Amino acid sequence: MSRNARVPYHPCRVRQVPLLLALVLGALPALAGSAAAATLPVQGALRATGGGPAADGAYVFILKLYDAVDAALPVWDDVLQKVEIQNGGFALTLGTTPGKPIADALLESGKPVWLGVSVGSESELPRVLLGKVPYAYWAGVAAAGAFKYAASASVGGAATGLQCSGCVVADAIADGAVAASKVGFTYAGSASKGGPADLALKAAVAVSADSAASADELKCVGCIDLKHIAPGVAKGFLVSKGPATFTGDLTVTGALAANGGLNLAGSLLSNAALHTGDAKTAKCTPAELGRLLLDEASARIHFCDGKKFQRLAVCADTCLPAVGVACGLPIASGCGDTVGCTGTGTACPGVAQCTAKGCKLLGDDSDTPGKTCLDVRNAGSKDDGAYWIDADGAGGLAPMKVYCDMTSDGGGWTLVAYAPDQKTQNLWALDVGGGVYDGVTRTAAGSLPAVAIAKLSTEMLLARSDSDGYKGNIAGTTAASKYKIPVPTTVNFVNPNPVAGNTGTRGACSSVTVTTVVGPNATGQTRYWFVNSLGVTWTDTYPTQYGAISTTNCVNDDSGKGPSFATVFSGVKNPGQTVGDPKYWHMGWWDAVGANKSGTALIFLR
Repeated sequence: MSRNARVPYHPCRVRQVPLLLALVLGALPALAGSAAAATLPVQGALRATGGGPAADGAYVFILKLYDAVDAALPVWDDVLQKVEIQNGGFALTLGTTPGKPIADALLESGKPVWLGVSVGSESELPRVLLGKVPYAYWAGVAAAGAFKYAASASVGGAATGLQCSGCVVADAIADGAVAASKVGFTYAGSASKGGPADLALKAAVAVSADSAASADELKCVGCIDLKHIAPGVAKGFLVSKGPATFTGDLTVTGALAANGGLNLAGSLLSNAALHTGDAKTAKCTPAELGRLLLDEASARIHFCDGKKFQRLAVCADTCLPAVGVACGLPIASGCGDTVGCTGTGTACPGVAQCTAKGCKLLGDDSDTPGKTCLDVRNAGSKDDGAYWIDADGAGGLAPMKVYCDMTSDGGGWTLVAYAPDQKTQNLWALDVGGGVYDGVTRTAAGSLPAVAIAKLSTEMLLARSDSDGYKGNIAGTTAASKYKIPVPTTVNFVNPNPVAGNTGTRGACSSVTVTTVVGPNATGQTRYWFVNSLGVTWTDTYPTQYGAISTTNCVNDDSGKGPSFATVFSGVKNPGQTVGDPKYWHMGWWDAVGANKSGTALIFLR
């Protein structure tokens, strides 16, 4: 067809210019926001009859769609008053004029459709058949809902919208007949190994002619089942939805997401590695509760408690020994479990001992007595005061609470006898004890049964204070001197008076050397006593004395050289002498260099 002139747009008139039209349809129709109407892009070229492109400008286009090439009436028409021409080319979209939509049914029918175009008042140019490319519109219909389910009208329905030419149906394939060499769709709808399933996505969202063509890559009608595939090949397929059982080896390259949990059903997880990171900065919220992390800095496993990552400790699932568990606490395993473990712990800090009352230092309680005050001091107690001792141990006398001088002359002295004044009571006997012993208050005369203590001792000290009722230590007394005990294991403190009948058990009269600790110095002087009684006597009825005197036979000394203190033992009254003639008291308490002394008398062993 030929035309002679351009037809430029003018609001009042349209010039008639002979033209030639070359029409090219757009690549893909797009839905106009409604399932009842569509748009169709059209591109073309307008040329003058004399050759070359039509002049640039605006032209009137009359557009019509026909259901037959020779149809008398169009099924759709529209007039576009201003179509811009540039270098002879134009582009427009059918169905955009208000009130002039293209009904879906026109393209959904699959029947041929022709496009007729007139420019201005010119005759209609030869009609153009809408070819295969415009029918990509069907993919748009699928995306809008008509075929949401991969060419099926319903979930799980037949894919009746896809055609297959020359396909072999499943019934024609023997079970296990498809070998690995015949299986080509390795990547489950993806164009590359490990890539996204783009090919499956294109069937549902076909927004271009290319993606519409890709929908042909999905097969539905006549698909084969896993039973048709050889066993070695079938193992490479996983069921992606619902309960599934997988037998054989599975190799996964990349991340494996299992949002619903991964149940291994007791299977061994080999060569697995934990996620690594910084346990101090890693995210730990209730959403991450229970997550494990291998801290890179410490190379230790941590777990999220919902607030922060806590380090997991390695423990031994065996019961700890009693000495490895704190005193009084139930014995547990190294992991803290008490099931299967019995007893309680005995561990205490330092030299403390475990008792039913908790950890106690030696001498703190009747459950943790020392043997002597020196024993308690050597265990760490350094203060003067009351402590518990048990010189003869279990099966002997009960533990005793005694006064210990822990500071004088090196400390460790046990107070075994005392009398608060010289006028009321001589010292009670040390073989069985007597009076009311309270080494701290010393309100009345008292003595311990001290034989077991003496057998563990090497020294005896006699101290005196000018004050009645003295309650302090050795260093605070008026005079104090000590003797070495010749044979500690034979000490019995028996009454040495010959009337008492103990001449065979009181031991030999032996010399000892005085060592002064406090008061007038007599260090180095010699005294004498019976080695088992650790005392002296008279041949008449006078009281005996603990300590030593200056006569070489340990009897009848009137010199007043000691130290020695009168006891309840005598040849007349056994026990007990009370106030009487001072001579009857045999000149009071004897210091190392003087008799007739009064005040408080004290005897210590160490």
